[in-house]
Amino acid sequence: MDEKRRYKRFSVDIMEINGKMVLATYVKILDISIGGVSLKANRRLNIGSEYSLKMENKGTELTVKGIIVRSTLSESIEDSRGNIVPVYFAGMQFTDTSEEKIKEIEAFILNNMKDADKHVDLYSPSGRRLYVRVFIENPEQSVLKVDENYKVKNICLGGMMIESEHALELESVVSLEIYFVEDKSLKVTGRVVSCIMISDREPMHYNIGMEFIDMPEKDRDILIEFIRLLDKPAA
Repeated sequence: MDEKRRYKRFSVDIMEINGKMVLATYVKILDISIGGVSLKANRRLNIGSEYSLKMENKGTELTVKGIIVRSTLSESIEDSRGNIVPVYFAGMQFTDTSEEKIKEIEAFILNNMKDADKHVDLYSPSGRRLYVRVFIENPEQSVLKVDENYKVKNICLGGMMIESEHALELESVVSLEIYFVEDKSLKVTGRVVSCIMISDREPMHYNIGMEFIDMPEKDRDILIEFIRLLDKPAA
């Protein structure tokens, strides 16, 4: 990381400073109903957690929120860098059941429904499900917004090293939140400059170097004060 030569870095590994980052995960839609959707994702989705899903196809767009009701390991694939990536099958139940949102979901399904399913009544039950599931033309883009937790290992004014369960693409830009003591937190935008697998960790973890590229002034003041305390000589 370039800031090594510009800023003094401080280890905070023993202080248990944690954070949260919002990641965009591209997913494959398997089927959909008025009440939920089945999908495949390249990361584990936690049962009981709520996520935001955005689907775009044929000039139409649908954004829904839902709770994961099932999540199982489906298969493993090899990515462009030769890493073995697990693929998970998940079922999401939509949480916004307002009349307006249901109409949005219905319109999106009807606009993208495969010909073989166009005779189906979307509001008819199917087994134990409240609504029948149908296949749609696979959306051009389906993105799941995922909140991921991480641990801060060291930090300086220009960036930090974090530990995460998930690898991040180099040069990708991520929205980050860092939680300090006394209910203080700051928000920052970071750029991934390194991502190295930790060989002796199970399950797999990664050390990820982040360069801070955008930070509100008030959040920078919080970071400056925190680092000032770290740099204060011991009594």
